Amino acid sequence: MGSSLCGITTLTNPTPPLVFTFSNGNVYDTIVNLASTGIPAYIIAHNGYPCSAVQLFDLQMQSVIAYLEKKTPSITLRGKKMKCRDFLKKLDLQNGIKATAMDTPLGRLHWREHERYGVALCWENDLSMSFPVAYGQPSAEELGLVITSSGTLLMDYILASFVVLHLERLRIDGGSIWE
Repeated sequence: MGSSLCGITTLTNPTPPLVFTFSNGNVYDTIVNLASTGIPAYIIAHNGYPCSAVQLFDLQMQSVIAYLEKKTPSITLRGKKMKCRDFLKKLDLQNGIKATAMDTPLGRLHWREHERYGVALCWENDLSMSFPVAYGQPSAEELGLVITSSGTLLMDYILASFVVLHLERLRIDGGSIWE
């Protein structure tokens, strides 16, 4: 499952990353568990059928982190509402590389396809993707997300963007968040 150093403290990995697993293998109606303990950390739930909204709920804080409305399409992240296309911007980088940009209080990050992790989130100037802030852990059994120590201050942004991108891939009810 991904990096062999996940969850292991070493001289080169002094703060192990947080590894999350999604109970049903995707981001739709699932429990997000902290892999090291198996303890549920978040719940992702939709509001019925047909799905018109999805929320990401933090079990420790007992609060909604993000609320995604498909009709508008918009996202409310910690109380700030914005269009999905403003939260996550599709980009064409050099050499035809595609990315999805996200502006955060600490700077701009890019989600990009990655041959080892499926997707990886890096700072915009890390074109080689040498130091991912977060990355996926796709496997046959379960979907996972690894957030490195450099990403813990942006946990809400990372989780919300990961959910939005995966919902877009699932194309629930045939709609797109970019419309």
